[in-house]
Amino acid sequence: MPDAQDLTIWKNRWLALDQALGVLFERIQKTPTLSRKLTLENLVKRLRLFAEGQFNFFYDGFGSKNKHDLASSDEFPVEYVFGVTLDQIGYDLEVLQRIVDQRSSGDQTVLNAADRLAWQALQPALPFLEMSQEAEDSERVTVVTYFQKSASIRVIPYAPVALIAIPFTCTWVYRDYLAIPHEVGHYVYRHGFYKELEDQDPPQLPRSEDQDPSDLFRIKVKTEQETPDYVKRWKEEIFADVYGCLIGGPVIALDFMDLMLQHSEEEFTQEGKEAQHPIPILRPHIYTHILEKDQVTGKNKLDQYWQDQVNKRYLPARNVPGTYRVGRDNLLLKHDDIKEELNGKVDRENQLLEHDDIKEELNGIAYQIFRLLSARRSNSVWSRGLAANEDVADLYKKFEDFVKQKAMGPNPDLPLLPQLPPPKEISWWNEESLWRKWVTKKRFFGGYAPIPVGQGQIRAGTKAVLDKFPNGDWIHVLAADGWATKGPHSRR
Repeated sequence: MPDAQDLTIWKNRWLALDQALGVLFERIQKTPTLSRKLTLENLVKRLRLFAEGQFNFFYDGFGSKNKHDLASSDEFPVEYVFGVTLDQIGYDLEVLQRIVDQRSSGDQTVLNAADRLAWQALQPALPFLEMSQEAEDSERVTVVTYFQKSASIRVIPYAPVALIAIPFTCTWVYRDYLAIPHEVGHYVYRHGFYKELEDQDPPQLPRSEDQDPSDLFRIKVKTEQETPDYVKRWKEEIFADVYGCLIGGPVIALDFMDLMLQHSEEEFTQEGKEAQHPIPILRPHIYTHILEKDQVTGKNKLDQYWQDQVNKRYLPARNVPGTYRVGRDNLLLKHDDIKEELNGKVDRENQLLEHDDIKEELNGIAYQIFRLLSARRSNSVWSRGLAANEDVADLYKKFEDFVKQKAMGPNPDLPLLPQLPPPKEISWWNEESLWRKWVTKKRFFGGYAPIPVGQGQIRAGTKAVLDKFPNGDWIHVLAADGWATKGPHSRR
């Protein structure tokens, strides 16, 4: 265990990042034409204040121990802890620099439209994100979008802001805006929660922080040993798929089908135990299943479109009517069955994975989202069904018209977003500071076992506890509810 003097190099690295954040803040203040200026100014300020608390929590706990004592960990050595912490801060600094660069000059039409669309996609979930009608202004949610090579959501613990990256291609191809509802679904999954009351449908929210939510949107991971790991990995993606489908409607189902075709053959049919996302050849059935439950017209046309695309991809090479090639062994399977593929089956009626674990997860998540959003999403749906004389390609044309009318032009139908309010600029150790309120009272920690800051030694915890709710171990502070430790790039 290094002594306090050995931590000097980490302190200097933090000071360098803190200085860079200060420079970025000054730049924002001196750029009068910056789009979303107030929100970006307060976002940088929040990151700087929160990062100070996060770094000093570990610096004091492993060093002087003046305020608290952090137990050592063989699994997570001190060097690892400070490396992760500075990566989290540094990568967010990089993202915010990118956002300021993109919004400082040039035409802001595309990003403003993305802001409006993302904000509308959040509307049905706002009650669950703000927890109660009495939520303070600091808890109100807003959205900031920016360009990168592909769509992603960036998880941050210091502000109620959905940082959503959209593809550069949105400047020419409006259908690429359809990445937004799925990314919003990730944000809702990680930040939304509710208290379900059996006699109310849809469930109502708790009215104050004193009423702890009985469940989270983030569906609890089973503890049974027999639960496959890939089921746990897929939960969030399935949630985001279902949420995105409820917002985007049939056009997002079509867009996801076309997106799945971008995978290589090995990725397209990879085994479930290895897949990080739901298997591409089967994933579109999540969307058509939800459309069927939602009684959307044209669902059968989308089913046929996907079958045609799969057949087109595999039939020419084998020339066997009604079959297609799947997997590494070139196994021939009937499209209607897809049996024994990836330790699962496809049900003939609903085209869902019939492996008990996967089907249970999909149906359970879909049911909860339907109950929660069915009464709140009527004005947020981006596309409706297909008429008898329309083809699936018409969905894209109608969506382009939707974007132009709702989000672009001199008088778009969708309003601009609310601004992010500033944080209290006080010491990180103050009980009312942004970091202290997060680690001791924030909904993520407060409903379970808060971190006992300033109350003796704090346990380290292990990697295994990260799959469970916070229990007072400092490993949960380090993870910060999924605060990203990678750069601003991703793929749906």
